[in-house]
This record gives sequence, C-alpha cells and structure tokens, in this order.
Amino acid sequence: MMINQPSLLPNVAPQTRIDRLKQCAKCVKFKPYAAFYVDRSRHDQKTTRCIMCIREWKREYDRSEMGHKNNRNRKRRDYDKVQARRAVHNAILAGGMKPAKEHDCVHCGRQAKHWHHPNGYSIEHWFDVEAVCVRCHVDIHDPFIETPFGQLRLGI
Repeated sequence: MMINQPSLLPNVAPQTRIDRLKQCAKCVKFKPYAAFYVDRSRHDQKTTRCIMCIREWKREYDRSEMGHKNNRNRKRRDYDKVQARRAVHNAILAGGMKPAKEHDCVHCGRQAKHWHHPNGYSIEHWFDVEAVCVRCHVDIHDPFIETPFGQLRLGI
C-alpha cells in the first residue's frame, strides 16, 4: 500500500517531489531528494545512491591501486596541457597578454572567451594561441559530421 496516494489520504495535499523521500540503493536509508545528485537520464532525475555513499565510494576508489594508477596516468597525460594553460594565464596576469575576451574569435568574429593552442601544448608552442569563442572551441575539439539523418558529433 502506498502512503502517498491522494485517494487514501483525502484531507492531505499530495506531496511534491521535494517533500518526498527516496531510498538509497547502497545504504538502503530513506533520504530527501536533496541528498541525491542530479542524473538526467533517470526517470526521477536523481542518482540511485545518495551523495554520502557516492563520496564514500569515491574515497575508497581513490585509495585503491586502480584509483592511484588512473590519477597518475591522468596527471601524466595532461601535464603539458596544464603547464601551457598556466603559462598563458600567468602571462595575462603579468600584463604580457590580453585576456581572450578582449579579442574577436578568429573563426566567426564573435567575442572570444577562450585561448586555443592549435599547435599543441609542447613548451615551444605555449604562446602560439588563437582567440576563439566557446562554440568554435567546442567545434574544433569535437567536430560534427554530416549524416543523412543530420549532424552527429564525433566525440573525439
């Protein structure tokens, strides 16, 4: 028997989603909807596990051998990218470069928001940057392809 059915409780207003509780799949406790992360792919728009259980899992994973390995690989893989971005940021702070928003996008002419490194992130190309708007920057890194059904992102 469901308690939240309005027909069983005629004198009580139906509860909104904010008032209702959701059961965590991990700890099996009933918690308010605010205790769950947003997951737009689910019917109720919330994750199956509560925030505290997800944080606990993440903490355990980061301490595990696989978590350490993945974090090391990510840091190693992105090291040049981080260094190049940091160099551009420091040059802007020091006054050697203007922020991207003071330029127009080199592709479409709108106001730029990002600096793009078209030649890569190696040390000799740290300052070889072009000002691009957000839409063009996304298209550069994740281009569309035309299909008979419309445009499709490559996801690269």
